[in-house]
Amino acid sequence: MERKKLVELKTPAESKNLVLVLVNGDYPSVVYDEDDGVRVYTLRCPLQQKAFIKYLRPATVILQFHTLTELQQLLDMQLQKVIVSIEPGLLTLTAESTITFQLIRYLCQKYECDLICAREFDISEVKRIIELDFPIDPTCGESLYIPHSWDSWGKIVLHGRSVQEWAGVIRSEETLAQLDDTRLDDYLEKYVKTVEVEEPVRVPQTMDEFVRAVYEEKIN
Repeated sequence: MERKKLVELKTPAESKNLVLVLVNGDYPSVVYDEDDGVRVYTLRCPLQQKAFIKYLRPATVILQFHTLTELQQLLDMQLQKVIVSIEPGLLTLTAESTITFQLIRYLCQKYECDLICAREFDISEVKRIIELDFPIDPTCGESLYIPHSWDSWGKIVLHGRSVQEWAGVIRSEETLAQLDDTRLDDYLEKYVKTVEVEEPVRVPQTMDEFVRAVYEEKIN
């Protein structure tokens, strides 16, 4: 009786999804984590680690918003699937937050990125984010989710027309068309200015203080 060798057929292990999380920070750093289904690299100060980002060639990138200029520079790297994340604090109803939100949506349209609102980026939250199994919610809340395939210039303009008439809020597609050659942070700064608060005038409380204030005014 011939002995037959039993050959164990091993199927190659299914490759894990490689996710890159680019977050804000004061110093560059890299943190690695993984589980049965996903590998996650979390990078701080991503503009200083562009060579490493290109080397990793991630399947999905979660990009935490910091500034419009940084967002544009990172998106110019032509990464594959990008999900832009903004913090809930950005979604207050002010001129600055409204213009910033519109410009982020403009960039997400240009580079075909989805837009969400997120606070944490631990591995369980990262897995939830990359699945994008959320209902579409364009309102300015913590459940915000705007797929690039759903959004449009018309909807960005509609948002601008639905708020208070602050200077700089985008209310026409012509304005969006003119942003191609404009630094977006410069556009924001042009319309959002810090209002200087004048010191309150002190009212004299006694006759002596009144006489002294009149005397000093005559001298000056």
